[in-house]
Amino acid sequence: MDFYIIYVKKYFECDLRLIILQRAKRRLGEKEYNLFYNNCEHFAHYCKTGEHRSRQVESYKRIVGENGIAITIENLKLPVHRWFRYSAGFSAQWVETVITQAKEQGEVTVLDPFAGSGTTLLASEKLEVECYGIEAHPFVMRVAKAKLLYRTCPDA
Repeated sequence: MDFYIIYVKKYFECDLRLIILQRAKRRLGEKEYNLFYNNCEHFAHYCKTGEHRSRQVESYKRIVGENGIAITIENLKLPVHRWFRYSAGFSAQWVETVITQAKEQGEVTVLDPFAGSGTTLLASEKLEVECYGIEAHPFVMRVAKAKLLYRTCPDA
């Protein structure tokens, strides 16, 4: 099986390695994770630059607006996505937009290491993009698997 690097964030201007390491150590054990205000990209960007910022969240806000709650409401209107209300879920429309933009640059393969209830997997399937998902929680994995059995074509 071949593996490919999908995305590598390059920091052209970042602080010295010792400063980066000190910032990371200061936040060890922190329990304030929040998808919109304090996620993994916020952490990495802060460690590298000292700025608390996430370009993923900024991109999301440009697409669906400032109100993070809108994403779950939006998904509740969509077939399949409304089957199970997943608190850590995010906008299927946003995922489709990101994948479509990536496809404009060339061939795309998506890896979702925290697949949750399958939003990214379903969006990838809809856009005919190869996608792999990993989910550690057994119940949520079953939800994603059930959703993936759905097909828009009854003959499929």
